[in-house]
Amino acid sequence: GKKRARTLAAYIPETFGVPDFIFAAARSRRSIRSIETMQPLAAAFGKPVRFDVEDKDFADLIDQLVTDPIYRGSLVIVCWHPGKLPEIAAALGAARETFPDPWPDQTFDLIIDLDYRAGAPPKVTQRIEPF
Repeated sequence: GKKRARTLAAYIPETFGVPDFIFAAARSRRSIRSIETMQPLAAAFGKPVRFDVEDKDFADLIDQLVTDPIYRGSLVIVCWHPGKLPEIAAALGAARETFPDPWPDQTFDLIIDLDYRAGAPPKVTQRIEPF
């Protein structure tokens, strides 16, 4: 996990650009993995990791992302618990056939890229981490 997080800190900016905002699911009794995954990326660019939204309350994050103009035109990275990722992608406007639902067990190397540059709905690309 730690090695993958360090590798992601280089892969994400090389592939997508330097993130403007980084979000991770809040600490839970069972996991802080989302936060730990994003910490090396955040440290590399002096960005904070926002982790104030509980895993099950991801709709609050989606509402922020789609209503607050600060996020328009920004590169936003969202790292969440896998079971919620299909719901998050759908809530962000991705067509159901463009991402796995349910998220496969033991799949930790898949990135769902939602690109809104051409408008909504987003262009969705599934990227397998090459490491």
